[in-house]
Formats: sequence, C-alpha cells, structure tokens
Amino acid sequence: MSVTGIESSVDSMIKAFPNPVGNELQLEMAGGFSVLRVFDSQGRLVTTVEPASAQAAGTFSLDFSGYSKGLYLITITVDSKNYSTKVIKN
Repeated sequence: MSVTGIESSVDSMIKAFPNPVGNELQLEMAGGFSVLRVFDSQGRLVTTVEPASAQAAGTFSLDFSGYSKGLYLITITVDSKNYSTKVIKN
C-alpha cells in the first residue's frame, strides 16, 4: 500500500472502459465495492456512489454525460482498501 492508502495492484481489481469515455463508463470489478468516488483533476469530489448493500463483482455503469471534459480519478473501496483508476472524458 502507498502513503495515500490506495493499493497499487489496480489492474486486477478494476478496469474502466471505454477510455476515453463519452457518456457512459463501464467499470469491471473483480470484487464488490462498498463506496465508489469520482474525483476531478483538481482533486475535488464529483460523485459518490454508495449502494444499499455492497455492489457485487461484475460490471457497473456510471453516467458521465454531465461531466466536463478532462481527467478523472475513480476510487472504489473494497474491504476497507482503496483501489483507483484514471479515465479521460471526451
């Protein structure tokens, strides 16, 4: 784990596509998540998704249609560990 508390083994846990994204982002996760957060390139929290119960493994859709163009960091929390990936909004 890094100083930021974000796991470095991201590729096996979360994949985002298409990247760059247009209106809808698909997140493919090896495990479920309890919290999903989207941050903009300035580090500001844009969106938080907290399912009523932990989201199961599989594919999760995220609406990006209202987001401005730019770089975003998506962080998911799984069993008190944070994993992240970067996406570009066109």
